[in-house]
Amino acid sequence: MVDLVQNPRKTNSSGRQRFIATVVFFGVVVLWISIVIEASKEIHALPRPQDYAVETLDVTPTRIVATLSYLSNETMYGAKGNEIYRKLKLTIDMHNDYELRVRLTDESGKGYELPNEEPYPYERTPVDVKNPTYDVRIVRNPFSFSVVRRATNETLFDSSAAPLIFSKNYMELTTTLPTPYLYGLGERTHSLHMKRGEYTIWAYDVYCAIDIGQPGKGAYGHQPVYLGLEKGGSQYSHVVLLRNLSPQEVVIHERPSRLTYKLVAGIIDLKIFLSDEGPEKVLERYHEYLGGWRPSAFWAMGNQQSRWGYKKLDDYKRVLADFRRDGIPLDGFTLDIDYMDKMKTFTVDEVNFPPNELTKFVTENHPVRFAPIVGPVVKTGDSSWVREGTEANIFIRNGSGQLLQGLVWPGKVHFVDFFNPNITKIWTKWLSQMRKIFPFTGVWLDMNEPANFCAGECPEYEDERLLSMLSAGSKKNPFLAEFPFQPGDFTTLDYSTVSVNAKHYGDVLDVEVHGGNGYMQTRATYHFLKEVMGEPLPFILFRANTFGSGRFGVHWLGDGASNWLTLRLYTAGIMSSNIFGIPMSGGDICGFSQDTTLELCARWYQVGAFYPYARNHNTHWARAQEPQTFGPKMVEVAKTTMLFRYSILKWMYSLFFRAKGKGTIFRAVFLNFPGEEELLTAPFVDDQFMLGEELLITPIVHSNIEVRQAYFPKTTWFEFHEGKRFIGEKESNRKATVQAPLNATAPIFLRAGYIIYTQNATNVQTTADLELDNTFALHVALQRLKETSEFIEYGAYGRIMAVSNYSDYSHVRKCDEGDCIVKVFVNATYRSDGVILTVRFSMANNAYYEPFRVSHVRVMGLDCFSKRQFRGANRQPRRLQIATARDTSSLEANIEWLNNDVVILQWGRKHISVPSVTDFIIS
Repeated sequence: MVDLVQNPRKTNSSGRQRFIATVVFFGVVVLWISIVIEASKEIHALPRPQDYAVETLDVTPTRIVATLSYLSNETMYGAKGNEIYRKLKLTIDMHNDYELRVRLTDESGKGYELPNEEPYPYERTPVDVKNPTYDVRIVRNPFSFSVVRRATNETLFDSSAAPLIFSKNYMELTTTLPTPYLYGLGERTHSLHMKRGEYTIWAYDVYCAIDIGQPGKGAYGHQPVYLGLEKGGSQYSHVVLLRNLSPQEVVIHERPSRLTYKLVAGIIDLKIFLSDEGPEKVLERYHEYLGGWRPSAFWAMGNQQSRWGYKKLDDYKRVLADFRRDGIPLDGFTLDIDYMDKMKTFTVDEVNFPPNELTKFVTENHPVRFAPIVGPVVKTGDSSWVREGTEANIFIRNGSGQLLQGLVWPGKVHFVDFFNPNITKIWTKWLSQMRKIFPFTGVWLDMNEPANFCAGECPEYEDERLLSMLSAGSKKNPFLAEFPFQPGDFTTLDYSTVSVNAKHYGDVLDVEVHGGNGYMQTRATYHFLKEVMGEPLPFILFRANTFGSGRFGVHWLGDGASNWLTLRLYTAGIMSSNIFGIPMSGGDICGFSQDTTLELCARWYQVGAFYPYARNHNTHWARAQEPQTFGPKMVEVAKTTMLFRYSILKWMYSLFFRAKGKGTIFRAVFLNFPGEEELLTAPFVDDQFMLGEELLITPIVHSNIEVRQAYFPKTTWFEFHEGKRFIGEKESNRKATVQAPLNATAPIFLRAGYIIYTQNATNVQTTADLELDNTFALHVALQRLKETSEFIEYGAYGRIMAVSNYSDYSHVRKCDEGDCIVKVFVNATYRSDGVILTVRFSMANNAYYEPFRVSHVRVMGLDCFSKRQFRGANRQPRRLQIATARDTSSLEANIEWLNNDVVILQWGRKHISVPSVTDFIIS
């Protein structure tokens, strides 16, 4: 039951006063104390609208439904033809104790609404509300709603900050923010922390744009979702998704912190998630709602190479030979548009890429994989693709119902309508025909916003070279005359993409679903690779993306400049992609546009070696940037960094399967340490990151320096390569100077209390070589756990993905569908008579696991012990007791003391076989 006390909002010159309402939920009365919100400055440039008021209200235990009436006689807002929707319907659904959904629609059903079914996000589990962590509060007149966290009484979302605007072609909703710590709202090349500014969410063909909070600087993705932190404690955070694919602008205000949504189509559909277990947990809930994300094939984690400018097959042969000669591992090529016949989709240039030779090259160099670029267009004219596409009605049409004509690399084109339910069949046919030309393994989807060199539809003109220029100077699309606002600073929303009134299947306008174009193409391609080609973990590299894209592939950040600023912001971009639910992501190593330098490229390799997707790719307008083009020094940097990547690659890959399709992999440090304020803003939110919970990486991202200041969260950290304790938990100054020479990996630190595993990657050429010997070394960073008068106990914990072949899905499937994780516990107990070091492996009863071997255990954090305590009589090594399920046997352990911190337990040519061995103890 809801009992509302009506208290009309009053407006005066100094601000807007909020009113008092009492809300009763299930017999619990909550008094909402009135507060004053400053509103001396307008937060939107359009005329101030009137308010809505609650007319009727219906409340059940899990749903609130209200009708709202507009409080003025006005019929149009901001532009002729832009009808004000005078009757609205509010629906608030409480899905479970941590999730709710708020929908505002026209009462008569006007306005496009995303279906609550595949392929869009929707609630996949039954309603289950027992003890909600939130209250919903509604004010009758003028209408507003808010969501309040029960535990802290902190308001997470409050629409009373400004009047609601709801018209045919413009909607505006403003909320207060509990703190200024906001992350997400993509896609854009920007700091991870979203500060004051105007941010456009509109997918189009953008080139090397840096967003500093000015309209029109967004990029390829449509991600209207943010992670917000709260004042009540570091364990509290929330995520808000605007479930809408239309053009949007999000304005972030300061003093007080507020956020304004401005959108031009669809409805207002908010999905809100809460967490009381830290920000990583709320992201897991969000990703689960999206349907989870999928890992890619293991080879896609390997080093990749590409260039717009490999103009003939011999270029690929030369590059592969150079990498093999120099010992730099390489797992795949993505083929840019050079391989096509006159840049036409589904074709191959038979002169420069003879199909027989191309097939032979691909086949003979397996397991190196090849993924060709494929656009969302077909060249106009008389071709089988145009005839079949027209007959199947799978092309986007203009406002008059004719085939829309645009301009991309091959010239005049038609755009494929991936919203058409018939698209899967014909798209599969076209890709299958292409694969008969040469046996590619994956697909690279580019320009799929979709990009267009004309603004909207190209004018009728024969000279294709002038079409783009003529289009840019043409009049605005008359359809936009009824729009009082257009997101971005474009002359028209049609800029660099299709017309906003272009028609998809069912006469759905592009303006209503534009953000989903690339997503739907990725989905159709996923079907081809998985169902037709039989790839269990398909590799699809995509540019355009939206909520849910992580289910189908890999994202790269698009065209970025080869400069230091882009290098820094790409780290933030990948962390943002992880927030969006696309953890398998990366940026072009060394940059895409402009001439890179040896120093910049070297630093980029140091960072890029930790990107989930690591690829060197650039344009033919810039100098070539393969490592060999810079000489031996750069070759050594690429070899060092990539061999290290391959040494930890199985551990990196295991992070994806441990997560079970939700949460972040390449993550902002504050996601693991949300209570440390220094990590919430620049520079430390952008220029350092973590892989999982275990590794902290602090790269150099500025020129002409070899040392930097890094911030170390409050625990003990060990420098990974030497194993030395770098900074202790009790040290008050958490900033420290880090050395980072050019000829090494980026600085890497292992978190106390954790274990990772590595392989010997010497002479490795591809990920397939890592399967030749499934032997691991364990790297252990001890953390003090307990201290008494009799003993001090240290411990660490890790997880190993226990399959014998990470490249073979028949093995990996057991991890994908079930549990194949072996837990590793290392404990060191110090007593007056010596030290006992215990290593224990643990498997769940229902877990699937395959044997692997442990060659040695490297233990960090033993600086409080002495060498003598690890030696027996006559300074001989203590005996290593290996306990198995059947018997107990003994082996001698060679205990090598590297320095005051590190001990290596080595068994020479013998290895411990796991899982046949469950424990071994030095005593």
